[in-house]
Amino acid sequence: TIEVEGTAPLQSAPVNITLAPWETRVLDIMGDLVGNGNGIVKSKGGISITHTGAPGAVLARMFISKPTKGYSAANSFIDPGTTASQRWHGNGLRFRNLDGTKLSPVLTVRNTADQLSRVRGRIIYTLPDDSTGTIDLPQQPVAAGATRIIDLAAFIETADVPSAVTYGGIELDYDTPNGTVITSVQSISQNGDHVFQVPMFDPDKIPSSAGGFPWKADGDFTTVVYIKNETDTPKKYIAHLLHPGGQYSTDEQIIKPNQTIAINFRELRESQKPDGMGRVIPLEADNGQIAWSVRGAENKVLSGRSEQISLSEGVASTYSCANCCPDSFYDANIVPDWIELDFGSSGLMAPMQTDITCNQTLLGPYMIGSANWDSDNVNVVTVSGGSLFTQGVGTATIFATWETCLYSYPDCTPTCDETMKNSSVAVVPVVQIADFQVVQKGSSRNIFVGVSPTNNTHQITLKITKTSGTGSATFDNDTASKVITQSGTVEIKGVTESSAKDNFILEATIPTSNGTNTIASKTFSVAKVKISGTIGSGSSSEISATKNTIVGERIILEAEMVPSGLSISGHSWTLPGNVMKEFVVTSTSGSVAPVSPLNTANVDFVWYDGGDNREVEYQGTVNGYALSGKAIFNVARPTATITATSTAQTAVDSATGVYEIHLGVPGSNPGIAFTRTINSPSPYSSFSTQWVQLVDSFNFSSTDRSTGNPIQFTGITGLDEQYPYSTSNPTDSPGVIVANFKTSMSHNVTWSMYLMYKPSVGQDQNVFVPLRKITWSWVFTATESNGVWLATATSEPRNQNLTDAEASNLQWTSVIP
Repeated sequence: TIEVEGTAPLQSAPVNITLAPWETRVLDIMGDLVGNGNGIVKSKGGISITHTGAPGAVLARMFISKPTKGYSAANSFIDPGTTASQRWHGNGLRFRNLDGTKLSPVLTVRNTADQLSRVRGRIIYTLPDDSTGTIDLPQQPVAAGATRIIDLAAFIETADVPSAVTYGGIELDYDTPNGTVITSVQSISQNGDHVFQVPMFDPDKIPSSAGGFPWKADGDFTTVVYIKNETDTPKKYIAHLLHPGGQYSTDEQIIKPNQTIAINFRELRESQKPDGMGRVIPLEADNGQIAWSVRGAENKVLSGRSEQISLSEGVASTYSCANCCPDSFYDANIVPDWIELDFGSSGLMAPMQTDITCNQTLLGPYMIGSANWDSDNVNVVTVSGGSLFTQGVGTATIFATWETCLYSYPDCTPTCDETMKNSSVAVVPVVQIADFQVVQKGSSRNIFVGVSPTNNTHQITLKITKTSGTGSATFDNDTASKVITQSGTVEIKGVTESSAKDNFILEATIPTSNGTNTIASKTFSVAKVKISGTIGSGSSSEISATKNTIVGERIILEAEMVPSGLSISGHSWTLPGNVMKEFVVTSTSGSVAPVSPLNTANVDFVWYDGGDNREVEYQGTVNGYALSGKAIFNVARPTATITATSTAQTAVDSATGVYEIHLGVPGSNPGIAFTRTINSPSPYSSFSTQWVQLVDSFNFSSTDRSTGNPIQFTGITGLDEQYPYSTSNPTDSPGVIVANFKTSMSHNVTWSMYLMYKPSVGQDQNVFVPLRKITWSWVFTATESNGVWLATATSEPRNQNLTDAEASNLQWTSVIP
């Protein structure tokens, strides 16, 4: 007998049909049950079926579809007489689709009682930090015999659930008698193509808290497993994926009170995340069987189901197959079953368990997370949560104890006991060699070698072994082996340099009480600093003996470590004497450019003073250890003299072409003439010279003819006219035009004439440097009487040839025209 509600027109009377044995019949609601094929099914309603057979003899299911939207759903019928509570629970209520788009969760409630029923509930979800959140569903009245649709999306939106939360669990209760209220929950996509149904069940009629489902992950299919804790206390569970060729386990997990968790084995496959046994799901695996079970002595406390989803095909199907009983304990062990640890280190042990289902399928092994741990020798090693912490040298046995249960069929009564497994640990002393990479050739270095624990009484045997190439290194006893007691330093001598990087091994060995040896080793090289250089126009070569050079000759040095491949830091050069990168000349200044940088592997400079046995030093750091090298130079400086001659006298006339006070006449009788002699040692007999003249001081005063006001020029210094002043023997005939002045003038000027030298070998790179200078001056006073000027010179040019040291500083900051 079938009674239909929610159609137009209404069903006039229930329909009686007769089913033959084993018959299946498909009935159309309007055509077969209402009797009007042109009528409509309203948006909500219900169907009730009674039958004359024994309980369970008739199975019924209702299919709903809307082809224009792609909507399809299947609703199961319940027997109200089999309910045990006034509650309905469901797991895996989806808020969002796999692609993150929002879904519209809807609750449909039908009240079959003859009185008002009040329905209320809550949605419990898991936040990204694994805490839980709750959305309260306020009490909703449902009239007798009525069906009501409740929009759950509105409550979810109001609760401001984070977008990362995609699912939850739902719990409902009502106040009319058991079985008088039935519910249907589903989440619908915006386009109507996807319908995610949530099977609702009576939490007091939960089947066994274990089950199995098919797994499908080909194409874009995803299988999601939902497990919900139906109690107010934490529970444990385990889930497995059995795929062709192996299996994968989640290990023992804890699920919080009323929490719903989701397991996506496809995501675990794509991420290649290993389980506790180090197993991964093969990327080519796309089908298999999922198994899950509660862990412990409680049954019927967890619910579970799976959902297969395909976005492209608009598929969302649900499975909720329960096993006859939870899984039972089959076997266990601890991994590893033996471990050797260095003193001061830590280790990890893990208890592993294998279970068997009630249909005799083995599952596991998987990792247990709730074992109790103990050590029989805490002076050697302690243990906490499977983590081992060394305390001394010796051996110990580690014990792990945890609860295991066997379920008897068919009543699933658990029999639980403590399972204990053990594993062995050996803790050995540790030999430590301080980190080092090199020892300098011809030098020695102290290396720390230590033993932990410090109360260890064994001797340490040290050995140096060459593994490849050439070179040699020894201890301070001039041999390649040595024995020391306890911690301390050992001296290693670098005899000859290595031809290959890391071709020596320093090894320290100490025997232990269990018959094994503790060994530590470090690879190192015997290294030297190789300095190569280009001097003048020569080719680059290693500088292993004293080199000769001369002032102004370009020197380019490069430092490298032998053997190659060592990582160098902290380059540093030390250059003795007076050096410069070059002499920089601009339109208004000339100055010595300092040698920079000095913290690279290369340096480029010239000397402008001489001296023998000058040590250019380089220092580089390898792994914090400083290695040094040097190159020795004898720097020659030519001897030179400057001669200044003058036969001219200060005069006032137009002999120079203008009326002026002048000293000599350019060309015919210069005021002063300079000549030089240079003795440049072999092989630098070819060289270039030039002259540079600077105004050292300039003081001039006069009286303006028209105003009678004084005019003064004082303190003016700088380059005289140009750089260079001359490249041959220079002359100078200074003069002062007097046409614009009257009554008096005074003049006091001092010059320095520099003789510059540059060796010709590789002269494109070489630099002019000063050899000598001569200082001279011209001083006079002059007066006018009736348009006639009379000059009196108090100082004619004087020869003041300065020393080499006084001639070394050549610079100016302005130009005197």
